[in-house]
Amino acid sequence: MRNMKLSLKKNIFYLYINQILTYLFPLITLPVLVDRLGTNGFGKYSFSLALVGYFLLIVDYGFNISASRKIAQHKFDDSIKTEIFLYTIFAKIILVLTSAFLLTLVTLSIPRINENLELNWLIFISSIGLALFPQWYFQGMERMGNITMINTISKTSYTILILVFVKNTTDLNLAGFFYGISFLIPGILAFYIAFRELKFNIIHYFKRVSQKALWIKSILHSAINELIDGRHIFLSTILSSVLISTSVFLLGIFQTDAIVGGYAANDKLIKAVLLMFAPITNAIYPNISYELSISEKDGIKSIKKYAIPIVLLSTVISLFLIIFNQNILGFFFNTEILEYKSAFIILAIWIPVSVLNNFIGIQYLCGSGKSKLYGKSFTVSGLITLLVMIFASKYYSFNGTALAVIFGEILLTVMMVINIKKHK
Repeated sequence: MRNMKLSLKKNIFYLYINQILTYLFPLITLPVLVDRLGTNGFGKYSFSLALVGYFLLIVDYGFNISASRKIAQHKFDDSIKTEIFLYTIFAKIILVLTSAFLLTLVTLSIPRINENLELNWLIFISSIGLALFPQWYFQGMERMGNITMINTISKTSYTILILVFVKNTTDLNLAGFFYGISFLIPGILAFYIAFRELKFNIIHYFKRVSQKALWIKSILHSAINELIDGRHIFLSTILSSVLISTSVFLLGIFQTDAIVGGYAANDKLIKAVLLMFAPITNAIYPNISYELSISEKDGIKSIKKYAIPIVLLSTVISLFLIIFNQNILGFFFNTEILEYKSAFIILAIWIPVSVLNNFIGIQYLCGSGKSKLYGKSFTVSGLITLLVMIFASKYYSFNGTALAVIFGEILLTVMMVINIKKHK
């Protein structure tokens, strides 16, 4: 028990360092990009990020939840652990190829997207890095030290490249390229570390499979099964883009690049604050999944123990952002962005509701194997939110979009509570 608590603390620490690198460094580059690319240029950049964000969701497929849970349950069984690793990586390769095909289709079909053709593909490089990066493996094994070191080097290099080489609007594609390789380089390095660790078992697996059938057929079949098993979490993840990527994407369809840039700057700042909580929730997930598999009653107690102080903290932070909104925005951005401060105030409400939803949906429903209920809740709330967001973005601009985001998050909470009560 003592070793388990020590491991949990170490992983929370490493995940916090990793999260700082992932979201604090972009906070350094965010005001620089807004200033140097201009509101219009940053709007184009944000629109491409939102577009590629859909494909990143496809490639991720919720494996950080589903595969992480499987690795955590079989961390001491080298044979099963190796098979999970191979199937998941192969499944991600399938998803990258599928995403590339879909991006080609939408680019050819929608003129608005075709305007930023080169920028879209440069940013799409990030999907390859995401596919290779086995965070789900290290998270399930509760070993995040090496990953933190890789991200330290990668994100520091990315920040320096942006600060040194991106000077004005003409460097828009260069900024997209730097974003893509900031995923690709750590993905390659992390994959190498995991592969080296499992090398003996992987070689043994291929020898064993080759005695029975063609290994490519076997691993393809198993990868497809992994995709089928994770479909409920994937559905929840892809629908979460309604609250993550679709807001910026829809503004890009209906409004000007300047409005997209102004809203996106506020949106990214709020997300940076929100995702500060991810290290804790990611670190406790394998432990809570294990406790729920032994005793649901004890697992729920652990969830409550973590949820109460974290939700209260997120509420305090949300109120702080609302009260001092003008000072905060003035510190990070130029006066143009202050015109969109109402969106910042609205989106600040998102923080505590989203944290609460993580404990209900991810920690409890997914951790206890009830991901189907989570997917069902997200399906209903996501589709309703999408319809509301389309209408709000078109007729009420950035304020309507921000209100639709909050509406969707609250609706998700209600749907999960209803489905849990029905299930019981």
